[in-house]
Amino acid sequence: MGYILQIDTSGEKGMLVLAHSGIVVSKKTIEDSKKQAALINVLIEQLLSESNIEMKQMQAITVIAGPGSYTGLRIGLATAKGICYALDIPLIMQSKLEILSLQQSKGKDFENYGCILKAREKEYFFALYKSNNEEHISPQHITEDAMISLLEKIKIKTLLTTENSILQTIFFDTITFNNHPEIDHVFWSQLSWNYYLEKNFSNLSTSEPYYLKQVFTHK
Repeated sequence: MGYILQIDTSGEKGMLVLAHSGIVVSKKTIEDSKKQAALINVLIEQLLSESNIEMKQMQAITVIAGPGSYTGLRIGLATAKGICYALDIPLIMQSKLEILSLQQSKGKDFENYGCILKAREKEYFFALYKSNNEEHISPQHITEDAMISLLEKIKIKTLLTTENSILQTIFFDTITFNNHPEIDHVFWSQLSWNYYLEKNFSNLSTSEPYYLKQVFTHK
């Protein structure tokens, strides 16, 4: 079996992971999101060199396709696509909401697992998954009022990852919260390997980031 290079430039910190058959070989982080474009290719070269691995040994490239920073998502996907085209290997695109929701299910007993990420003031990205990893509420961009209304209707045992103190104050007696919305690179590598084995690949020519909300440009 071969290697998978995983790219996440969706947030304040970037992460690059090299894994073999779902097992982490090495990883690097980009501490400043403003430096992701300048550092990503340099760090990929360092990651491979330090692991004594050549780029041609990659079996696929995984990228966190969203939601997150517009610029960051474009940087990550553009880099992933470029490598996939050059090596003629498949592209795996994953939702940050899915990973953050499902990684917290290990060793816990809930019926639903979800994630809430801040989009902007009183706006969020949200998704909810069943314990069998099926989507219960698909990834979406939602206002705070709509989020509160939606959570009021959830009556089954649910674990949500979020840092939103307002929601935790309102629903502290009905929903369990996890305050660490960061990707676990070990879980991510295992999930990427499952995607690869299931041939859950994206179309190189038509794939776009999972923005989940309208992108505004200024002329």
